[in-house]
Amino acid sequence: MKKIIFKLVAALLVISGLAEIAFAAKKKETKAKVKTIIVGTGKIYAPFCYLDDNGKLVGYEIDVLNAVDELLPQYQFKYETFDFANILIALQAKKVDIGAHQFGKTPQREESYLFGEQAYRAAANKIVVLKTRNDITKLEDLQGKTVNTNTGNLVTEFLEKYNTTLPEDKKIKLIITPSNVPVEEKIAKIKNGTYDAVFTHNPADIEKWNAEYGNLLKAAGDLSKETSVFTYHVYRKGDEELKNAVDAALKQLLEDGTLSKISLKALGYDSTINLK
Repeated sequence: MKKIIFKLVAALLVISGLAEIAFAAKKKETKAKVKTIIVGTGKIYAPFCYLDDNGKLVGYEIDVLNAVDELLPQYQFKYETFDFANILIALQAKKVDIGAHQFGKTPQREESYLFGEQAYRAAANKIVVLKTRNDITKLEDLQGKTVNTNTGNLVTEFLEKYNTTLPEDKKIKLIITPSNVPVEEKIAKIKNGTYDAVFTHNPADIEKWNAEYGNLLKAAGDLSKETSVFTYHVYRKGDEELKNAVDAALKQLLEDGTLSKISLKALGYDSTINLK
């Protein structure tokens, strides 16, 4: 009887040992299959992608992608920061795998890049002017005026196209600057009249600027429905597998309310209402 028990115990130990070996091998195999995905984003565009007081990369873009990463065990996201205008260049050069900087879709961009199908933020572009200005409330009021826009963004492309429909004396004078120009420089030029208007698709920007620079500004109205921002992640052509995986994760985060919670925490409002 003792011999039988001894043999049973020995057999169980062998089985247990084999199971542990198999589990360890499976774990190692799974870990080996995890693919590192480099995300190209910014570091000065609060509240979307910026460095906090400790130099840590934070913001809405990062919070959303971290939540996506948790749902995709086959990937591990790592972040590289660039000036806005260089993110898509880095994507094309295969230095990054995903572009994440509040990108909106345009026909020109879609010719060169693969866009996600699931947007993760929706917002209208606002015309921002001095509170003393009552002559600008809509797109048509900008005719003949001087406005500041950023290199390569949706507003710039829209206004350049809009200008082609106007006679020379009605064209909007576009001052196009890089996205990394200091905000205080922009505010100073609105204040001294160099710019008649600027734009933002983040309502929190106006509150922040007023708090920091003297309660000077207001949202005068929406620019155009065509410039309403639905933001998407951007990929290289042919990277459908990665795009589809991220789209599916974003859809889950939207449906279970996680994306809404991230938005409220990072932005102070729910930017997902128009996504459903």
